[in-house]
Amino acid sequence: MNAIRAIMLICVLSLLASTPVDAASKAKRGVQITSRPSPSLDSLYNHSYAVIIGINAYDKWPILEYAVNDARSIEKRFKEMGFDTITLLDNYATRENILKVLGDELPKKVEKNDRVIIFFAGHGQTEELADGSQMGYLVPVDSDTRNIFSTAISMDQVRQFSRRLPAKHVLYLIDTCYSGLGLTRSGGIPPMDRDYLNKITTRKAHQMLTAGGKGEQAHEEDGHGVFTRYILEGLDGSADRDDKGYVTFSDLASYVKPKVTRMTHNSQVPQYGSIDGEGEFVFVLTKAAPPAEDAPTSKIDTITGRPERTAPEHPRDLTIGPDLSSLVARIKSAVVRITVTHAAGQETPFKGDDFFDKFFKNAPPPQKRESKAKSMGSGFLISSDGYILTNSHVIDQAESIQVTLQAGTEYDAKVVGRDTVTDIALLRIKTAESLAPAHLGNSETLRVGERVIAVGYPWGLEQTVSSGIVSAISARSTDDFIQTDFSFHPGSGGGPLINLEGEVIGISTAISPETQGIGFAVPINTVKTILPGLKTKGRFTRGFFGVGVQDITPELAGTLKLTQKNGVLVVEVVKEGPADTAGLRTGDILVEVNGKKIKDTRQLLLLIASFSVGEKAIVKVVRDSRPMTFSAVIAERKD
Repeated sequence: MNAIRAIMLICVLSLLASTPVDAASKAKRGVQITSRPSPSLDSLYNHSYAVIIGINAYDKWPILEYAVNDARSIEKRFKEMGFDTITLLDNYATRENILKVLGDELPKKVEKNDRVIIFFAGHGQTEELADGSQMGYLVPVDSDTRNIFSTAISMDQVRQFSRRLPAKHVLYLIDTCYSGLGLTRSGGIPPMDRDYLNKITTRKAHQMLTAGGKGEQAHEEDGHGVFTRYILEGLDGSADRDDKGYVTFSDLASYVKPKVTRMTHNSQVPQYGSIDGEGEFVFVLTKAAPPAEDAPTSKIDTITGRPERTAPEHPRDLTIGPDLSSLVARIKSAVVRITVTHAAGQETPFKGDDFFDKFFKNAPPPQKRESKAKSMGSGFLISSDGYILTNSHVIDQAESIQVTLQAGTEYDAKVVGRDTVTDIALLRIKTAESLAPAHLGNSETLRVGERVIAVGYPWGLEQTVSSGIVSAISARSTDDFIQTDFSFHPGSGGGPLINLEGEVIGISTAISPETQGIGFAVPINTVKTILPGLKTKGRFTRGFFGVGVQDITPELAGTLKLTQKNGVLVVEVVKEGPADTAGLRTGDILVEVNGKKIKDTRQLLLLIASFSVGEKAIVKVVRDSRPMTFSAVIAERKD
């Protein structure tokens, strides 16, 4: 028994002796022990690599002034953060050298639990492809402007680099514009997930953050690009808004995008998303540990190297949900009040409009005006030279239109174009001052339950903000709409509906008189489709194919014993319409139009609507299990 007690005593003394040494050694690296289960810095990554490319001295492209400075600043920062760096500057940044490093050398070094950053500062180029899509390119120092495909590095090749790298986390920081690489919005795992940190650090993440979108010029300030300036600032800790001690890719992107957008007055808007995976690239903000005698005695969070928080002496005021004030501050100057003067004897502008009648079919009959009257609406700037989007019903039967900016300045506005089907109108004011437009987002990524904000001038009052969630999304060709769980009051119609990144994802349109607290908005992607036609021709001409189609569900395929389950089923062919003339029949399964695979009825209808009148469409169908091809000439849709 005495022997057992002696052994136990030795074990306890060993533990007491070894713990301070281990903790002290870890403290020197900014990492200490915690009882909370989460990945430590030691196990997060085995090795960290960074390939840094900066090009000023182009031979056949305009010479740049800041790219090499940015690359050197990034190199210094990443070295401080423990990255092994490979740097290619100016004449060393040839296409051959870049491909060799990224495609051959790096995959041989990198292992599964490593991370890789690829930073590029230089020229970018976007090419319009024959099928209507776009392809972005990174431009090496020896690229030829006349032979971009064979002398530059396409986004397809960038995707190949990702596939060749076995690294757990890969991050592209591209200080140039890009297009053609389909990115999905990152952050698939919600931060409130109980195991969030463990999931994002252990799961695959190949991600990209670029300085801007297609055609946007990268701005510089004091010898550095604005984009890289805020990357460095974010990694100094500014992007760690919650004081966690680490910065994820989403943290960094969410910090950089609004900073650059605001600094450049919306002329350069960074883009970001995931190429593959649902994890997150993580930067651990290790800082010098305090001396041993000053070290805190409280437990330390493994990943952050900071003491766990204790309750404050005086409780702080708590708010539920995100602070929306900064988002509203960014958008408010782009939102305008629209005042419409109507001639005597005209009806109120809310009747006789196809789109508006869908929501107000039970409204009381219109009243005649005996004298000139005014009505109010909202709109928002989409360009610095005065183009404004609003609802078509807002300016219906207008004798004159005045636009008042948020600062109080008034301008006369002209109608450039309008489309009653979608209830969208394009106006323009002429001014010598450069205006701050709103940034148009991507409504395709919108999800039910997502937080949204509406800004407008209800009842002609001062600018007002409403907030809620997306309660439903309709996706039926020209009858697309976003439904919210809050109303847009009269006068707010035409104002922007924005997401939590300050991007316009819809245009406020109507409230339902039959239900309380419901609003409807036109998706911004629908608006983008018709906008070129409104701007150049004053209207949007829709293509007409002359078929009725239905999605092929598993139940429908089983009932009709269909062997072809891709595409859409033709259930009606309009007599003497384009499809009828081309030879299509009821029962055909339409699978492809002009080389684009058809997955559902909405895609087909939107595709046909985008065709020009008289344009030829090559249509592939499956009839009685046999593939067949037809050529149809698109007609004009009569709405």
